[in-house]
Formats: sequence, structure tokens, C-alpha cells
Amino acid sequence: MKNPNRIDDLKKDFNETLASFQLEINLAIGAIANNQDRLTHEVENSSVLNELKYPVVAHHDSTQGCLEGTRADLIGHSMAWCRNTGNGEKRVLLLTAVAGAGKTSVAHSIAEECKKERILLLSFFKAGEQSRPDHMFSGMARSLATHDPLYRASLISTPQEDPTLSTAPFVTQFKKLVAEPLHLKTSPSDRSMVVIIDALDECDTEAFPRLANMLRKEVPKLPPNIKFFVTSRQFDLVNRFLSPDFPIDRLSINLSDDANVHDCTVYIQSQLRELKGVHPDLKYRIEDEEKLVQSILERAGGLFIWISTIFRYMKIANGDPARMLKKLLDAGENGSKVSTEEMMDSLYTLVSTASRRSVGDCGSIRSTRKSRKD
Repeated sequence: MKNPNRIDDLKKDFNETLASFQLEINLAIGAIANNQDRLTHEVENSSVLNELKYPVVAHHDSTQGCLEGTRADLIGHSMAWCRNTGNGEKRVLLLTAVAGAGKTSVAHSIAEECKKERILLLSFFKAGEQSRPDHMFSGMARSLATHDPLYRASLISTPQEDPTLSTAPFVTQFKKLVAEPLHLKTSPSDRSMVVIIDALDECDTEAFPRLANMLRKEVPKLPPNIKFFVTSRQFDLVNRFLSPDFPIDRLSINLSDDANVHDCTVYIQSQLRELKGVHPDLKYRIEDEEKLVQSILERAGGLFIWISTIFRYMKIANGDPARMLKKLLDAGENGSKVSTEEMMDSLYTLVSTASRRSVGDCGSIRSTRKSRKD
């Protein structure tokens, strides 16, 4: 053999190449295993989160929001509050008004604005005669986990250690799935996360005191970026549980102030345009539309639901809409002379009687009374 050293060099190169190749194979296998472990871990985490249920009516409806050009100042003020995450800011904003003033529409509008700004965490709207906050806070935890990786890391072990939390009472879910994981986070977020609760006053009588206690005592302890926008009727129980003694910001709708009168006027004008589309002859029957708008405005007494009820009835009823409208306006008392409850009871009775004659079924109108005490 002419050059035995050459063979040794080749063997050495081969062994080094083989060792390098083996190392790369081992690294690749390790990476695959790590990826499999990571994917398995993510699947397990997702499975855990999927056990956390959302409430029955957890989604807002953008079509039920305020008419464009109405409630502008109220929505603007509320959204500014939602965005503010300063430490000195309160965590709860309570909007109150009498039944029928349009609080639910405001809640839908706020939810839609928060969704556009990607700060909506959860919305909770009434389902049926009364609502229960079951799964409100498991749904809140699940939404928080999708928005905040640090919170997700704090949360995930909790339901793994105690699977029964997915069906636990809402007070327990708030404590274990929301409050404790949020407090474990090392760095609070400066991005607002908004929860919307509509019609607090119509919460189940058993659940109401516990939910109200959480809003007035426990929610104020959460990080400043967690915000609760709540609506309610001006109701004795709500006034006592959420009194000014607690750290809660407040807004109200005054039926007689200029802003509400303007908004009702805009809404009436919009409804009249829609009514003319359903009853084309009406455009030739109205002699003085400005006077008609003023008459409806005075009769409504600032209640959006009064306006929406008469127009909903006239859109579906048979007969002469101009004559029907005159009957509705001539009947009953002016809104300033009676309570809102008496006013709406009178209107529902009148509409129900007229509905039986014209369409034979008043169910679609009377359901308003049950479903829109907002």
C-alpha cells in the first residue's frame, strides 16, 4: 500500500462525518419529540379550556344596538371609561334607567364597539323571564385565556387539579378561575378587557345578592384593565346592594333631558320612514309630519319601548295605519302624567285588543312586554 496514512485519514473523516450525522439525527429526533410533547400539551390545555362553558346568552346582537345618531354622548362616555386602565379607575360602571328607556340597546352598542376594538371579553344578556349568571365566569376565564398568554399559563393548572370547577357555582368559578389566576400574574396588562352584564335587576332572585356582592366587593380588587359595564332598572334592591358607598361609577338616562328627547325624535323619524316603506299610501296621508312626530314624542314620555311597540304593531297590522296611529295617540294618558309601568300596561292592553281584530294574534306584540323590560 503506497500511502497507509491516507487510509487512516479517510477512516478518521468517515468516523467524524458519521458522528456528526448521528448527532444531527439525535437532535432532529429530540426536536420531533419536543414538538410532539408541546402539541400534546397544547391539546391537553385546549381540552381543559373547552370544558369551561359560556353562558347561554353570551353574545351581543349588533342589530339590536342604538340607532345611528342616538345615544352618542352616552356611548362615547362609556367607551372612554372602558378604555381607561388607570389604577385609580373603578372597575364597575352601572347604567340605570326606568324600564323601557333603552338600556339593552346601549349595552348591545357598547358590546359592538368593544368588539371592534378587540377589548370585549364577554357579554351577558337576559334569556327568558329571569337570568342566572351560571357559566358567566367560566366563560370569562375561557375568553381571558385566549386573549392573555400569561393568564392562560396561570389558569390552566387550576381546572386540571379540580375538574369539578367547570360545573361549580358561579361564585366559586369567579374565585378559582378568574380572581386567583389574575392575581398570580407577574405583570398586569394595560389592555382593557370588558365584561358586559345587561339587566342585572332581572337576575334570578337567589343569584342576585351573590352576584351583586361580587360586583361591589370582589371585582374592585381585580387588575385595573378588567372592566364591568352593567345595566339595570332603577330598582330598590339594586340601589341598596350597589349603593354609592361602594367603588362603582354611575350613569343614568333621564327621560326628560334634551339628549333623550333628541334621540327619541331621531328614532321616531326613522320609524316613520320604515312605516312608509311598509304602507306606501301613508306618505300621502300625513299632512304635517313634524306635528305628528311631536305628538308621538309627547305621548311616549321619553320611552323608546313605547315608540318601538306602536311602530312594530302598525307594520304588521292590517287596516289603515293613519287611523290606527290616531287611535293609539288619542288613547291613554300622556307619559308625563302616569308611571312608566302604567303607561306601558295601557299601551300593551290597547295594542293587544287591536291586534286580535286586525291580525288575530297578539303574541308577537305582547312578547315585547316579557322580553324587553330594558
